[in-house]
Amino acid sequence: MTDSHRGCHLAVNGGKLHMNGWQIFNFAAMNVPHQIAMILDKEELTVEEVDLFIVHQGTAAIVEAIARKFPTVRERFILDLSSTGNTVSSSIPILLEKYYKKPSIKRVLLSGFGVGLSLATILLDRREEPHVND
Repeated sequence: MTDSHRGCHLAVNGGKLHMNGWQIFNFAAMNVPHQIAMILDKEELTVEEVDLFIVHQGTAAIVEAIARKFPTVRERFILDLSSTGNTVSSSIPILLEKYYKKPSIKRVLLSGFGVGLSLATILLDRREEPHVND
């Protein structure tokens, strides 16, 4: 999803970057939870059936605002700015590599957002590998 109508809130004007931080915050805080709910609905899953939520680590405030929309699983939203910082789109694979190693983690929802007021969300579902008999 891309919201081109709000492009004025993150634009280059006269050679300088202009960012309306409040509008960018609102974009993520409102749209990411909605997209998470849509994906779970499509997959016929409840939020409780997801083991881990990894969202772009833009700011602690954004991650916390998204997590608050899901109070029953709030603690499953990773907030780890100390190891990723705001590394733009790289924060998701950095955190995925760090947290997805646990065999108990079966379902992980990833959501990236940022430049161009765009966002994308995907659900990863680890399945047992079939056993092949020789």
